Amino acid sequence: MPLYKNLILILLMFTNSELFSFEEGVAKNNNVEIYYRDYGPLDGDPILLVQGLGGQLINWPEHLIEFLIDNNFRPIVFDNRDTGLSSRISSNSFTDEKRGNTIIRSYIRYYLRLPIQSEYIIDDMANDAISVLDELNIDKAHILGISMGGMIAQIIASSHPARTKTFTLIASTASTPSPLNGPTRKVRKLLMDRTKNPNSTIDERVNRSRKNL
Repeated sequence: MPLYKNLILILLMFTNSELFSFEEGVAKNNNVEIYYRDYGPLDGDPILLVQGLGGQLINWPEHLIEFLIDNNFRPIVFDNRDTGLSSRISSNSFTDEKRGNTIIRSYIRYYLRLPIQSEYIIDDMANDAISVLDELNIDKAHILGISMGGMIAQIIASSHPARTKTFTLIASTASTPSPLNGPTRKVRKLLMDRTKNPNSTIDERVNRSRKNL
């Protein structure tokens, strides 16, 4: 047996981390394959974690997964399309440099309120998430989304309410009618300003944020 496989086996033997125990697979939304991990346990309360732009399923903090398992949840994570081990959209199969230029041009057109041609929309990504639940025969799950994943989660909750137990957003936004129409510059400065006391504790920062809200 190759040395690296022996090392992996030894590591698995001497670790108590529940993160080394998961089921993995691929769910299909038409011709798009979505790679997922199901950390179990099967009798836990299912919670689907939706990552943000460019985020992979491995980016979820280990302590979060362990916390959820310890509190009788069944964490399920997945790679969004065009990310990680999930499908790359064929028409986007060009060099990284060309892809980067396309993203930059799209951002410029977005801020100028010019039309953008996209191979898919947030609704398609929400259906990708639902395909994971379908693959695992889960009728209903808690939905948690971060950043762009929060936008996807909003579509899941609104378009598939029967599949949604609860709905949690982290560092996300809503299109009302556009993410650009958010808080004023003054409000953003109040929320983001940490220069007044860089040595403040977490509780002090939380209380300041609450006050500014």
